[in-house]
Amino acid sequence: MRDVNYFLWLQKALGPGAHNTRDIFEVYSSPKEIYRATDTERRVSGVFTSSQIDRMSATDIEKTYEIIRDCGALGVDAAAHTGALLVGEPTVAVLGCGHGSKYLKENRPLRDVITTCGATVTEYPPLTDSNKGYFPVRNRIISGMSVGTVVIEAKDKSGSLITARHATEQSRDIFAMPALELGSSSIGCDRLIEDGAKAVYCPFDVIELYLGKYPEKITINESVNLFEDLTCPGNGTVLEDSAEINRRHEQLEEERRNKDRPEKREITDPLTDEAIRVYATFARDPLSIKQLAESVIMPTSSLLGALTELELYGYIELLPDTKYSIK
Repeated sequence: MRDVNYFLWLQKALGPGAHNTRDIFEVYSSPKEIYRATDTERRVSGVFTSSQIDRMSATDIEKTYEIIRDCGALGVDAAAHTGALLVGEPTVAVLGCGHGSKYLKENRPLRDVITTCGATVTEYPPLTDSNKGYFPVRNRIISGMSVGTVVIEAKDKSGSLITARHATEQSRDIFAMPALELGSSSIGCDRLIEDGAKAVYCPFDVIELYLGKYPEKITINESVNLFEDLTCPGNGTVLEDSAEINRRHEQLEEERRNKDRPEKREITDPLTDEAIRVYATFARDPLSIKQLAESVIMPTSSLLGALTELELYGYIELLPDTKYSIK
């Protein structure tokens, strides 16, 4: 199950226009944590309405796969980036918003890995929210950075055609894949082919153009069928990136947490024996009172007194999630 599935499940469960998301993510670190919580735990948290909790129980997370299949931003774009990452090649994502924006936050794991193994770039200031007018403007950067643009689907008026137009103006190569079936999504590709774009029926149709130009940059994997007909329904590879991408994302998150966590310092103040025992329990991860009570055998009043003492001397601090952390 991918992170995107949990985000889509939560979006459906919360319902349209939910205003309590900020409060929710102050209590829960991720939609996956919310999904795994029981109804009782969700009610006790105090951040969900009764109707939201009922919808969480009634919402089938498996249905989110249908949403993903119908969402181009999470489908073709994510598959292209993932295809590069899974074979160890860098990839670049051009954003239609500023760094730090919450736009498509369900794709954050993928963006984090791209940032580490390639780059995410934008011309907008940090935290700038997405705007539908930003994406057509951004497309000129995508085409300009590339030697060629491959259009998979394009309606009569679509962002893909804007990218193709920019590519033409920038003297870049243009490819288009004939439609799998007749329909509005095929009109743009058909017109591009009529106007001179190279038709793509198999992966080799793209690669052969560059074998002569960049022989030192192209390595052919003999195990991959470069002549597989992509225009036949059912053919081609659907990149289910969750396991590898999420594993790498979790690794990056752990590295980031370890980097940000403070180190324990040497005790130089006249602390009580109880405070010294409690402080010895701390590692780099924050601890709740329950966790401390399980590790340190002492009366609750003594534990609370020791925590207060350590906090006053500046050895620990109380976090918003009611856990204590070394300071």
